[in-house]
Amino acid sequence: MKAKKRDLTQEQLMCMFDYDHKKGMLFRRCFSNGLFIGLERAGSSNESCGYRYIEIHGINYLEHRLVWVYVTGAWPLDQLDHINKKRFDNRFSNLRQVSNSENQKNTTLRKSNTSGIMGVHARSDNGKWSARINHDGERYTLGSFDSFLEACCARKSAEARFSYHIDHGKSS
Repeated sequence: MKAKKRDLTQEQLMCMFDYDHKKGMLFRRCFSNGLFIGLERAGSSNESCGYRYIEIHGINYLEHRLVWVYVTGAWPLDQLDHINKKRFDNRFSNLRQVSNSENQKNTTLRKSNTSGIMGVHARSDNGKWSARINHDGERYTLGSFDSFLEACCARKSAEARFSYHIDHGKSS
């Protein structure tokens, strides 16, 4: 019977790894002929997505999820958010358990954004600025504004009203 990801326990992780709380890194305990010979940085980084993966018994795990289990003793119920948006920063203090909806309220500004403010864009048809926001799966149009500042204020006000993270839309 093949193991499932959630079969791995805190006790098993603590036998296999040491966790550096200050650096947010898991280190694999290395043995030779049954003798402990040291620690080695566990896993490898996936440059395309920015996360670090660790293989255990042929199964790949995201390092931040293993850190969560290592510290709390339980698997996250849903998603884990990197508060500072740095996917390689797996300090427990930088992780928070969130729903997908909450996780989307702490994202970085896309590279394709031309205004510099998430949810604000210039309209080509009338030269005005438009603002919109998503909340609970619905897209809300906040209005069409004569100035960039007015559109930004409408967007930031809506972010506060819908409990977006204070760092939402900032670069990582």
